[in-house]
Amino acid sequence: MNEQRRRSLRSVLKDLDVLSESLNHEAGGEDEAYENMPESLQDTERGQVLLENSETLYRIQNDVDCVIKDIEKLIGSKPEE
Repeated sequence: MNEQRRRSLRSVLKDLDVLSESLNHEAGGEDEAYENMPESLQDTERGQVLLENSETLYRIQNDVDCVIKDIEKLIGSKPEE
């Protein structure tokens, strides 16, 4: 792989890192919303939706993190700061 493609992929890695952090933040927000619900409402449909949203966001974040690792292997380095 030439240096131009490596630079381009390093830029993609930076964007993916931002995306991963954003997904983690949003998943945490759903967790917090669920935890702040009265216990009597946590088992309601709304509470279950919050849990499902959180799980989905964490799963997507994990998928993005796997893509990051694959790109790092491909270019042979981590993104430059």
